[in-house]
Amino acid sequence: MSSRPVTISDFALWMGVEREIVSSLGARSLPDIWMDSRKITPGDLFLALPGEERDGHDYVVTALEQGACAAIVSSLEKIPGAFRDRVLLVHNPLEAVSAAARAYRRYLDIPCIGITGSNGKTTTARFLRTILEQNYRVGGTEGNWNNHIGLPLSILRLTGHEDLAVFELGANHGGEIFDLAEILEPDMGIITNIGYAHVGCFGGIEKTAAAKFELAEVLGLHQGVLYVNGDDSHSMEQMRHSAYAGLTMCTFGTSEAASLRAENVYCTSEGTYGFTYHGEDFHIPLPGRHFVYAMLPALALAESMGVDSDMVRSVLATLRPAPLRGEVRNTGQYTLVLDCYNANPSSMNAAFQMMHDMPAPSGRLVSISGDMAELGAYSDSLHRNCGAAAAEYGMEVIIHIGEFGAALCEGAMMAGMDQEVCHCFASKDAFITAAPQLLAPGDRILLKGSRASELETLIPFLTGEV
Repeated sequence: MSSRPVTISDFALWMGVEREIVSSLGARSLPDIWMDSRKITPGDLFLALPGEERDGHDYVVTALEQGACAAIVSSLEKIPGAFRDRVLLVHNPLEAVSAAARAYRRYLDIPCIGITGSNGKTTTARFLRTILEQNYRVGGTEGNWNNHIGLPLSILRLTGHEDLAVFELGANHGGEIFDLAEILEPDMGIITNIGYAHVGCFGGIEKTAAAKFELAEVLGLHQGVLYVNGDDSHSMEQMRHSAYAGLTMCTFGTSEAASLRAENVYCTSEGTYGFTYHGEDFHIPLPGRHFVYAMLPALALAESMGVDSDMVRSVLATLRPAPLRGEVRNTGQYTLVLDCYNANPSSMNAAFQMMHDMPAPSGRLVSISGDMAELGAYSDSLHRNCGAAAAEYGMEVIIHIGEFGAALCEGAMMAGMDQEVCHCFASKDAFITAAPQLLAPGDRILLKGSRASELETLIPFLTGEV
C-alpha cells in the first residue's frame, strides 16, 4: 500500500461524498485505489463501478473483507449495515474519482505532459520518462491505464514526490481526449501521428484527427506547448484547417518542414536506426524507423529541461524492445522480427519499411500478418492498402491469417506481386500445415498482427521449439 500527501477526507471532499465519513477513516493518507477486488491489499480503496456484465457493488463486501479500508459506491443497497461506515457514497463513482483526480493534479501543481496519437503513445512516453528520469523524479501512466477510467486512477497514484509526470491519453471515440485532457490539464502535449487505428469507431480519418487534436484545444486554454508530427499529412491538414488559440506548436520529423528534425537517418542490419539531431549523433537500439519519431519529442523536451546529450546517449544504449514489439530473433533457420503486440495500417507500413531498410546479404523478405482490428467499414480497403504497401516495400512472400487475407493479397497483386507468392489462410493451423512449402532457410520473417490475431502463438513453431 502506498500513501500520499492528502487524506481520505481531502479525497472525499474532492469527490463530493453524500454522507459523513468516520474520523478514523478520514484521517488516513490516501492509499492505492483498485476497481478489481482481487488486487486489494490491506488499507487500499475499492472503486465499485457498474458495468454491462458485472457490477462492482457485488464485490464491495469481498474487497472490505480482504482489507480495503473503504469502498467508493453509488448505492448502499448491496452493502450490509455492518460495512456502511466504510463506504464513500457518491452519485457516480467514476465521475467523482475523475473530479478528485483533477483536484489532486492541481494540488500537486507539477508539470504534466499528455501524449496521444494513433500509434506510438507508449513508446514515446517510455522514451521520455527514461530520459527525464536521469535528472528528475517522474511519474505517469500506470501500465496501460490511459482511458477514462485508467487516467484518473493513474493521476491518483502519484505519490507527491514527483517533479513532473507523463501520461498517455487513449481513446476510440470523439470527445474522449478532450475529457481526459480536462482532467489532466497538461502543460505540454505530444500528438505522435494520425492513423487508422480505431477508425471504425471514430467514423473516418478526419474525425480521428479532430479527436486527437482535442488535446490541442485544452492545451490552448492553459497556454501550453504541443509537439506534432510534421511528417504526418493528417496532422498537418488538421493544423491548417483549425485554429488553436493560446497554443505554441512545434513540429518534429525528418522532412525540411519539421522544426525539430532528424537528419542523416540510417538503418543497421538489425533494423535499428540512427540519426543526427542538432548536429549530434544518436542511435536507437530498437528495430523500426518509427522509433525515430518517438524519440524526437523526447529529445526536444529533454534538451529544453537541461538533460545532457551524453546522458541521453548512455540511456539510449540501455533500451531493449518490449516483448513482441520489434524483437529480432535469429533461429538459425530464419531471422524473425516479432512485432505482433498490435497492428494498424500505420504500424504495418512502418514494419514493412523497416524490413525494406534492413541491410542483409541474402534471404527473402516474408510477411506473416494477421487481421487489423477495429477498422469497421474500412477493413477491406485498408487491408488492401497494406497489401500494396508490402509489395512497394519489397516483401517477396505474403502470408495472411484471418478474415481479410483475400483483400490484403488482392492489394499486393494489384501493386505487382505474383499470385504464387501471396497466400491467405483461415487459421494458424492451416498455415502451419502449408508452411514447409512456403518458407525457406534464410528467410527474414516479419510477424505482425493485432492482439486478437494471437500470432505470438506461432513463435514456438517458427523457432523450432515444437
